[in-house]
Amino acid sequence: MAAIGALSSTSLRASLDAERHLAHVSAAQKILAGLPARNVLPFGRLTGVLDNYAWRIDSNALATTDPQRSAEWTPEGIALLVRSPSGSIMEIDTIRLRRTQTR
Repeated sequence: MAAIGALSSTSLRASLDAERHLAHVSAAQKILAGLPARNVLPFGRLTGVLDNYAWRIDSNALATTDPQRSAEWTPEGIALLVRSPSGSIMEIDTIRLRRTQTR
């Protein structure tokens, strides 16, 4: 009987953890989908709260090997940190392309 109780407790805990993880991923997707356009997102830090999930975005230009800056696009590093209402943290690091400023 104890083994059945332990198994059901483990199963319940696993399903709750999976549900929390999916909610965390869903919040991160909403935040990333709501990012400003490529050339509008400023370099630096943005913070906010969405559905009780606190988030922070750090955006910075990545170094390139194009000394003459002749490329039309340059890579931009995006680091998204999302904190759930329970306190767990998820970080997503990604790169997106940003149109080079015309001179």
